Amino acid sequence: MIGRWFKLRRARQALAAQDPSKRKAGLEMISDLEDPQLADLVTKMAVADPDMDCFMAARERVLKHSTPRVVSALRHHLLMSWELGTRRCAAEILGSIGGQDAMYALARGVEDFTFRQVQELCARALGKIRDPAVIPLLKKIADDAFWYPSRKKRVGGSGIDIGYDVNAVAREDARVREAALEALASIGGGEVIAIIRRHIKDADVLVRGTAERLLKQLETPQA
Repeated sequence: MIGRWFKLRRARQALAAQDPSKRKAGLEMISDLEDPQLADLVTKMAVADPDMDCFMAARERVLKHSTPRVVSALRHHLLMSWELGTRRCAAEILGSIGGQDAMYALARGVEDFTFRQVQELCARALGKIRDPAVIPLLKKIADDAFWYPSRKKRVGGSGIDIGYDVNAVAREDARVREAALEALASIGGGEVIAIIRRHIKDADVLVRGTAERLLKQLETPQA
């Protein structure tokens, strides 16, 4: 027990070091991520470490040892980080991990209507999980990326804040809706095909084109 405590302490100190070589050595000291502090440190490295070797090694560890604490830490980075790159990495890893906790975290991100890029990232990640339970949420986003109830002001089909450029919002809105349609296509099934088919007459040309392409893919028999 004492030996494990000292080993964990050494690993924590190494993972918090400024020197990338020490951080990488710290990763090699650990065999799991059950320790909360280790899980937080390694997860942070997996989404934001400036050294590419450490970044990739930490990502590999997180995917291999995806404990509830790891998923919780990823959820924090996804929803709270100010860095888009960090949020992107967190969304990608959660999509690869899968499972109910990861799905719930990504669903929260999809509902982050104040940050369209996060909505888009999370929608695509949900498509990787391919759980039919998220179809209703993705359908709402595909219909209108700003469906969220507190957005009462509607301009061009999208809820916007006063002062926003309407055309810019419409473009961002379309990208989120496209991501939701692509995520739905990854899940597949008759319900998804019906949802996508409705969007081939969408008012937005980008959404309409995406729907036509996805519908063709889904209805084309696989060789």
